Amino acid sequence: MKKALKLTFKLIFIASLLLTNTCKEELVKVTKLEIGSESNVTESSATVVANFIDLSGNVTAFGFCYATNSKPEVSDGKTTISGAAKIGEYTDNLTALSSSTKYYVRAYAMDDGKAVYSDKEIDFTTHEAKDINITAPITTDNWTKGSTETITWTDNIDENVHIELYKDGTLLEDIIASTESDQTHNWTLRDGLDSGTDYSIKISSVDD
Repeated sequence: MKKALKLTFKLIFIASLLLTNTCKEELVKVTKLEIGSESNVTESSATVVANFIDLSGNVTAFGFCYATNSKPEVSDGKTTISGAAKIGEYTDNLTALSSSTKYYVRAYAMDDGKAVYSDKEIDFTTHEAKDINITAPITTDNWTKGSTETITWTDNIDENVHIELYKDGTLLEDIIASTESDQTHNWTLRDGLDSGTDYSIKISSVDD
């Protein structure tokens, strides 16, 4: 009777070990991503961060997908990170974005041919595009050497501007390297300028 009990206990113990080992072998890793935050947002670009929490081992591509609607997918705009996927953080730049536009972003990974997305998304709005438009001189103006004329423009910037004089498309000289963007500047044309109809003026932001 005692031998039978011992045998029974041994069989139960062996069966328990086999069941435990089988359960361990059936544990499968699942790819999981977490979206981070955005930074360096401009009128046409932004930097975004995500994090691989776990990997299945079958990831063939990963990056970010983005769109102007919530829950973007890989069929929308997307980036692809070079190199192999690994646990931890990764970063990429979204470029060629439209100004003054709200974008939604999710992290994604292609796992065995299927897209896996981060549970959450982030959103941001790109900055307004900088814009400068010269209103004087115009092509029909006739400015005389030695005279003082007023250059005018409109803009939506805060920083100073740089004003240059071109002749036949080639930079001739600085009219002024930096001046407040108050949309007007008085300029005295020097006597040494050659007469011509191929002059042009360029105004640009000193910062961009």
